[in-house]
Amino acid sequence: MVDSRRPASRKASLNRASSAWSSDLALSDRGDGALPFVMSQRGDSLVRRQDMPIGRPASGWSSLTKREREVAELVAEALTNPAIAERLFLSLSTVKGHLAQIFTKLGVTRRGELVREASRHAQQPLA
Repeated sequence: MVDSRRPASRKASLNRASSAWSSDLALSDRGDGALPFVMSQRGDSLVRRQDMPIGRPASGWSSLTKREREVAELVAEALTNPAIAERLFLSLSTVKGHLAQIFTKLGVTRRGELVREASRHAQQPLA
């Protein structure tokens, strides 16, 4: 469905996309001051360039998103994946996906290792 309430916004988006195609490399700007990714022309689509920093470390506790920290803290409280899903109003597969990301970022392979990491960082506020 076309949103006729925001024609200027749509036109601005089309102009940015057109500029991206013509320059072959364009910064994506969501308008909130964040620089989420850099796009590069590849065939008929724009793709995220993984080699560009996005403002968060690639590994370690500080690399976790707020939601990933919430999931890690609930694991530390001995909640099961279904219980975490219910508590955070997420699907079970979303919880599993968050855990996979957490394990990768922290370099852990077991829940027990995650519990140790979470307890070490329990005093750090959520960013």
